[in-house]
Amino acid sequence: MTNRLRLLTPLFSFFLLFGCINVPEVVDPPDGGENPAQDFELGVTPLEETVAQGGVKTLQVTVVRKNGFQGSVDVALEKPPAGVSAPSVTIPESGTTATLRVSVAANLPPRRLSLTVRGSSGTIQQDRSVALNVVSQGNLTVSWVSPSESRSAVNGPVSLEVSVEGAQAEQVELMKGATVLHTWTAAPYVYQWSTAEEAEGEFALKARATRGGTTYFSDARTIAVDRSAPQVESRMPTAGATQVSVAAEIRVRFSEAVRGASVTPSNVTLSGSGGSSIPATVEVSSDGRTVTVAPVNRLPTSTTVTVNLGTSTQPVVDLAGNAFAGPREFSFATEGPATDTTPPTILSTTPGNAAIGIARNTLIEIVFSEPMNKASVEGAFVILAPAGLNTGTLRWNTSSTVMTYSFPTELSYGTELRWQISTNARDTEGNALAETAAQTFRTIRQGIATFAFDSETSGSVDSPGFFRQTSFYNVAMVGDSAGNFIDRLFLGFQMSTLPEELTVIRQARLKWWTGRQIGDPFGKLGKLILEPVNIGDVLPIKFDTNPELEKAYYSHPLASGINIPPSSIGRPGITDVTPMVIADWANRASRNKRTQYRLRFEIGTAGDGTLHRLYSDSESDPKLAELEISYEYP
Repeated sequence: MTNRLRLLTPLFSFFLLFGCINVPEVVDPPDGGENPAQDFELGVTPLEETVAQGGVKTLQVTVVRKNGFQGSVDVALEKPPAGVSAPSVTIPESGTTATLRVSVAANLPPRRLSLTVRGSSGTIQQDRSVALNVVSQGNLTVSWVSPSESRSAVNGPVSLEVSVEGAQAEQVELMKGATVLHTWTAAPYVYQWSTAEEAEGEFALKARATRGGTTYFSDARTIAVDRSAPQVESRMPTAGATQVSVAAEIRVRFSEAVRGASVTPSNVTLSGSGGSSIPATVEVSSDGRTVTVAPVNRLPTSTTVTVNLGTSTQPVVDLAGNAFAGPREFSFATEGPATDTTPPTILSTTPGNAAIGIARNTLIEIVFSEPMNKASVEGAFVILAPAGLNTGTLRWNTSSTVMTYSFPTELSYGTELRWQISTNARDTEGNALAETAAQTFRTIRQGIATFAFDSETSGSVDSPGFFRQTSFYNVAMVGDSAGNFIDRLFLGFQMSTLPEELTVIRQARLKWWTGRQIGDPFGKLGKLILEPVNIGDVLPIKFDTNPELEKAYYSHPLASGINIPPSSIGRPGITDVTPMVIADWANRASRNKRTQYRLRFEIGTAGDGTLHRLYSDSESDPKLAELEISYEYP
């Protein structure tokens, strides 16, 4: 599969690592070589969205066509979770965009879902993952209108807009990290951020809406403030080079990604002696940093060739719009036909040798110093370990210098993979690879940690007494008592053994053992609600009224609570708390690596002088609660 997007059609940039090639010359592939496989790349915006139960969100889908591909593309959700649906759509032949409407059932439990958007055309398939945060009906849903991308680069003012659905917010704040950037008291929630006073760098933005004492957050958006113009890091051939092959491609490596739409055959050109135009196509690498200019025909022999990188009216710009200032031209001299006796070498590989923490759906990409005899390279390439992975797909770029291997299946967690290319691999002139290449890498690993409840921050607290008899687990309850006291149950966990180097928390499950129900708690007291809280390092032991316990009892939840239905009560009952644990781990320095929860009924007391509660005791259930976290780490 080619790593570059040909700019003979509209260009969109998708960013994957591409090694910069810096060699003096490249030779032609032999006549009669096969054409590169037609293909497309799929893009989805946004990649993270929030929707209320029973709501609908739209995803914008784009297709970048490669190597002459013109077919229609069917777009649909692949095996969506129960309660999530989206009618499939078709991007017609030569079309580029479509809108996918994702609906969420009203009874779908609030949680974070991972959706797969699949584009299909015949045997070609491309997938993209989208995170969908489902929140309860009646909660506010705070979403970004602009920017829609998770990350944007700017060099000046940027328009920021959010929307609030579900009800009228009392206040909406635009947060830059922990700083309030702007406050709205009514829609529209639009703000023009000048960025002029900001230092260059990345800023994380969120919108925070408040209603009825509850706070709701949007997904994060990253704004990169960049006022620095891109620079050229390397050129191939180098400026002033001589004896350059007439089959050479020109590659320019920039210091940062450039905007694909600013690199076109009209402003990035080749010219020969006397200023005569040399027809060429222009491509941008997947990471946006390498521009390749490929002559349509062989370069003229014994000629000074000038490369023009943009013009004053059509400059090459970076993602923030900063123009490349130059020098915009460089030249080199070509040679006449010569016999190639130089052995080819491998310039770079992705993943790199001995790399760790590689994604399980990775590709192997190998960049050669010159065009290769594809059949010989494919015969020399082998996956040494583990077994059973040699049935994948091999693809090449148009110049036969980059080979990409797609595995037949997603690699397992922690796979130690070894591959090799022997010296049977040859270039198009028959020169053997200089030496056998053998490399290894390891995929991301998965860990599962189980944490017992922290007795110092776990237990029942009632009102209006606000006393706590002991920190040892004997009995625990939530509900009301015959004296119409209102019990709330706190469950705390210390996540001290989670590794600092973990890359993502995949799932967190709270298990709570409930021995029995007394009375009719769900019938008399309504919904059982689990809320994330921050009560500090201890619930103090006091036999009389305690202001610290009262503060914990009424502490403001860190996020919207989860309704726990009667069917989820058991020995144990299991509740997904993944978003809450992710948030606490992100703030682990201030939270002392703690995650804490409060269980309460919607109605404090039935007022009928009768017990209505959920009850746990150490005799029936020695374990009150535990937290199970699965995560990935390098």
